Amino acid sequence: MRFLIVLLLILAPAHSAGRRELAIIPVTPVTPLEAAPHFCNVLQADPTNATALMGLLERQLLLHQRSEARLSAQRLTRFLSPRDPRYLRVASLLAAHQDYVAAIPLMENVQREFPQSYEVNFNLALAYFDAQSYEKAAETLGSLINHEPPAEAYNLLAMVEEQRQRYLEAVRGFQKAAELEPHNEDYRFDYGYELLRHQTTGAAIAVFGTGVRDFPNSGKMRVGLGCAYNWAGNVSRETFEAPASPWQLVDFVGEIICPIRPTRPHCLIFLW
Repeated sequence: MRFLIVLLLILAPAHSAGRRELAIIPVTPVTPLEAAPHFCNVLQADPTNATALMGLLERQLLLHQRSEARLSAQRLTRFLSPRDPRYLRVASLLAAHQDYVAAIPLMENVQREFPQSYEVNFNLALAYFDAQSYEKAAETLGSLINHEPPAEAYNLLAMVEEQRQRYLEAVRGFQKAAELEPHNEDYRFDYGYELLRHQTTGAAIAVFGTGVRDFPNSGKMRVGLGCAYNWAGNVSRETFEAPASPWQLVDFVGEIICPIRPTRPHCLIFLW
């Protein structure tokens, strides 16, 4: 039933009754393989139906059909303007599935149209970071920092600066993110973790200490504090069983307790 309503909206997007029905029908996902023939049938009748093309693109990405997905993206972006929100959605979908070669040029097109947009620049910087284009990521984020962005931008900038081996700037970025969102456990931990990585144990103890106080149920904060104390020589191995060297401590915290550190922001997917 839900799929019939979706198909109705593809064929008649202005049909308000269909939108009302879609809002109240329980979600019963249609698998990509089930949806593909319907999208193809719609596209045979209307090759420029953006809704069907977008559905086909998502199906191809889910099935890891990269070549086919790129062709669908090309078909969409031929008739969509970079000023159309769906254009950025195409780019964001490609980036979310790690096809940065196809995604980044599209994001750059959107950025030229909206050079001051936070969402556009953040998406582009994140794609640059994931593509290991750290200089371009830093340049893109630099334009955001001048306008007092939210904490996630500072957190991403810190990750970029870490990769550029600009460790002081990385610490400052993690610190700023933690200060902007003091109730965010991940940002607080990222800040303490960065300090611990570079053996600034006194500051790490202070960050993790307040983290344990502010997040009393957080296991990773307690482990971080224990590691910091251990490296500072303030607890015995019997009290806190952890590796002895600083880089082993980093591995202990980063790989065992929380395998993905620092906290990676997610690509912003724009719905329409």
